[in-house]
Amino acid sequence: LKALEKAGDALTRRSLATQFARQYPASRKLAQVYALAAQASFALGDGATGLYYAGESLRMHPENAVLQATVAAVRANRGEAAMARGHAREALRY
Repeated sequence: LKALEKAGDALTRRSLATQFARQYPASRKLAQVYALAAQASFALGDGATGLYYAGESLRMHPENAVLQATVAAVRANRGEAAMARGHAREALRY
């Protein structure tokens, strides 16, 4: 997990996060790892994969307001206004 947090580039972070999730599917840190994978995917311009990882993270840890706000922004940029508003509301709730 420390290597994942220290990885310099987004592609390496996403790769390490995916590897961690496969190796430790029951880890208590899995929500955090998925959030890091989502952020790395967004940085790579891969919104679909980022939304997948964000969804996995938020399913386990919905009170992650920063990730909720990021998902709201990505959804808004994709023209998904209703979904964006929902995530924005959740971000404000927490």
